Amino acid sequence: MKKWENNILQDTNAIYMENIDFIEKVIQKQIEIDKDLQKFGTTLSFTPYRKELTELVKEFNEVKQELKILNEKNDITPSSLLKKSVQNQYMNIGNKIIELNDKTANSLTNLYASIKNMFTDHLTTADKNIIKAKVKMVKTLSNSMADFLKTQTKKLENCINKLESLSKDIEKNEKKTTAKIKASTANKKSVLKSLDENKKKIFKKPKNKTKTVTKNKSVELR
Repeated sequence: MKKWENNILQDTNAIYMENIDFIEKVIQKQIEIDKDLQKFGTTLSFTPYRKELTELVKEFNEVKQELKILNEKNDITPSSLLKKSVQNQYMNIGNKIIELNDKTANSLTNLYASIKNMFTDHLTTADKNIIKAKVKMVKTLSNSMADFLKTQTKKLENCINKLESLSKDIEKNEKKTTAKIKASTANKKSVLKSLDENKKKIFKKPKNKTKTVTKNKSVELR
């Protein structure tokens, strides 16, 4: 195997876990901000956002658990990446993490819009300052998310591309191996057939020729 193939499992896991940890922190921060804002009697604009956040948390936990289970398997080693099933699992998780990143970024955008809708005349100056502080926190989170995704998306795509390249290399090798096996089998059959034919020639018994005895007929004179 090539050097990058030996390191691909370690690199993939490191990048996946880095992404999972970052998303977890962002989601947790969103939950904290939303909880703090609930005391202000948040508007109906928060309803779709909270539904979206609940689904995001559920999906995140599923992907995190899926990656954990995959890494805990005893047979997951660099050499096990030669198995298509393992490659497919890692590629699927990578695609799911990319989707999670997009959904988390959208969630932050929706949280920002929902908070902006909270500003009404009945709020006190102190309340408005608190809400402004939350808006600033969401902006900081969004900027941090954007900076993270600039490099992380490329890392994730590279992981998936390497897994796909490895899969194609393995398919080529499998085809070559299959072709060699077929050729070897065909050659073996040809040799066996030739040996069998030679064996038949060597042990072939000559057919017994039936001799025709001609009886001399003598003419008896009387």
